[in-house]
Amino acid sequence: NMNGQHSRSWKHQGIQGNFTAYYLINSPCSLCHLSLLDKYNVEDTQVSAPTSAVPTPNSEPNFGGDENKRQWSVMQSLRNYLELSKLRLGSLVVVTTIFGYVLAPNPPVVISISKQLSDLLLTSIGTTLAISSAHTFNQIYECHLDAKMSRTKNRVLPSGKISLQNAFFFGIAAGLSGFLIINRVNRQAAELAGFNILLYSLVYTPMKKVHAINTWIGSVVGAIPPLIGWAAASGQILTGHYGGILIAYILYIWQIPHFMALSYNYREDYDKAGEFKMLSNTDVDLVPFMAFWHCVTLAVVPFVSYKIGLTNKWFILTCSIVNSCFIWKSWRFYTKPNPVSAKSLFFTSLWHLPAVLLLMVVHKSNWVNWCCSKLGWI
Repeated sequence: NMNGQHSRSWKHQGIQGNFTAYYLINSPCSLCHLSLLDKYNVEDTQVSAPTSAVPTPNSEPNFGGDENKRQWSVMQSLRNYLELSKLRLGSLVVVTTIFGYVLAPNPPVVISISKQLSDLLLTSIGTTLAISSAHTFNQIYECHLDAKMSRTKNRVLPSGKISLQNAFFFGIAAGLSGFLIINRVNRQAAELAGFNILLYSLVYTPMKKVHAINTWIGSVVGAIPPLIGWAAASGQILTGHYGGILIAYILYIWQIPHFMALSYNYREDYDKAGEFKMLSNTDVDLVPFMAFWHCVTLAVVPFVSYKIGLTNKWFILTCSIVNSCFIWKSWRFYTKPNPVSAKSLFFTSLWHLPAVLLLMVVHKSNWVNWCCSKLGWI
């Protein structure tokens, strides 16, 4: 309601008039508002921030002191490096490492519970740092491509929140720290973590610009963390049976339909970047089939797990039920490929993997048999 009274208030030199004009210029619809200012003859000298110091969108908050500003800067930097580490994505990897540790058989030497918990904590921390290092080097290499895609353009490197030099030193520090921490638990586990950083950074990341086979190479990277946990707990990867290899197989196969469903809905983003060679933008018709086929191959997992003595026979029933849901969603994506069926498969994959690993723990052969023997059931 533009009347004379409002016009006079804008020309007033007080805070209220200045604030109104300041808002009109700095709001998202400033072009429209500037025309209104011209209409009511508001002079440029009157359009200034009110004396209450309204902050501009890009200015730092006024904390009222240098110490508070420094604290704000430290917290902001910490958030940036946490984002660079992709901890939300890395948390799933750490969980698979923990499951590998828990499912591994006990080493020949008796270890106290406190020692086992300490080793598990060190392994988890070291794996987290190793993941952070690998993710950092990946983003350094792909920074110019991330800037072109709407999904990734606001990451800390393309947006300039962290310099490439600082990111590089952070990646080195995180990788070395992770290796040394895991090495305190087990040398073989530490070597697996170091190898995974190199595989992710020097093989998988460059291969994303060369051939669609990069997805299967990346799946190898994702299959190694449970082996890190397995080696940390038992002292070696092969300990009388192939339980660690089976868990790695689950992780390897699971990642294919998980990523196929995700990349199907982001294929336009990959096209926009112009350099990524994903199956979704090189042969999109093959994506649903690959997702379905790999889901089907997971059906053998409960039978093999029981055969090698990792889990008891009840795991065959419970895991088969969970796998059937995953296979059904992949079948729907295969027969009716569209964004809806792809998203449905993707979200199913998010609960499928934790469910299978949790069922393996519940049906772990040695402690279930121990409990049953104590209760007189067997």
